[in-house]
Amino acid sequence: MATGDDDDRDIAGAIHVYVEEVARQGSLFDFGIGLIEAAVRPDRADRSNKDVELVAGITVSLSAAAFASKMLWPIPGLDRDPWRAERGRALRERLKVADDSPLKSRSVRDSLEHFDERIDQFAREPYNAFGAFHWMVMSSAHGLGESNAMPILRYIDPTTLVVRLPGRTPVDVGGTSVTVDLRVVGEEFLRIRGVAGAHHR
Repeated sequence: MATGDDDDRDIAGAIHVYVEEVARQGSLFDFGIGLIEAAVRPDRADRSNKDVELVAGITVSLSAAAFASKMLWPIPGLDRDPWRAERGRALRERLKVADDSPLKSRSVRDSLEHFDERIDQFAREPYNAFGAFHWMVMSSAHGLGESNAMPILRYIDPTTLVVRLPGRTPVDVGGTSVTVDLRVVGEEFLRIRGVAGAHHR
């Protein structure tokens, strides 16, 4: 691998690949939001595929946000490649992504990547016989708290598009769920795509 100034030139020459990919994930995110909004419309006439469209929309939107997050804040990896970390920094700088960006959340990424483990934890709870494990459509102002002990695995608020996912539950410690506001994430993607587009004009 090249070092020093050569590394800088390599990153500068490659960064457009990541800029375009983050913008592409923003388009996928919007597509997912469209599916969600169509599924939760109260005046929807054909409700036959509503649940499928809802789950597809949530999955596409959350996955797109997670993929973009990984590119902006790359995981070091077993090889601890310094080029990867520097490329992430350069990408954030190019797209003017702040450190408090809604795309940064590792907890959302982790909940998606380790969802099988989250289901394992949920299934072991004593309420699993009547717990709601499918996607619930409900208000986020439910007053039930956000503990992982809540007998609801996941939900989406149809008005605010706030999504609740199960969080990590350390042994004997408990844990809290993860929430993400899809509208806020969408605004960040829109801003990023505007910056990305400006670099191509």
